[in-house]
Amino acid sequence: MRRGTAKTVQVAGLDVGWHSRIDLAENPKTHRLEVTRELMPGTYPFKFIIDDVWGASMDYPTMTDGANTNNIVTVLPRDASGQAARDRILSPNGTITAEERDDLAALLCPWASHDRALHRPRAAGAGSEDSD
Repeated sequence: MRRGTAKTVQVAGLDVGWHSRIDLAENPKTHRLEVTRELMPGTYPFKFIIDDVWGASMDYPTMTDGANTNNIVTVLPRDASGQAARDRILSPNGTITAEERDDLAALLCPWASHDRALHRPRAAGAGSEDSD
């Protein structure tokens, strides 16, 4: 969200309830207004408050709660095995499994995913000619 001509931009709801407001801060790199919260998995309703006017934004998913329309954010549970793989791969001596290599190759080069041999490292001493 960008400030535009607004003097204050806040958010209510999330994990602080409707009686508390959190100021959005400008990110110096993107010049967008942001707020960061550490939320447990679940769905959280929220509304923006711009110069003391409450409202939902059409830029975010909404839900209706009686006569109120709120924005929502859904926090998914952290995948423990995925986090462990990221930590392993990104460590100073990171390693990647053959399955992870294949998945990554398919993401980076989807048009060649039918020919996985294209993405396999050549064996030491292998010639440059194909044997197919």
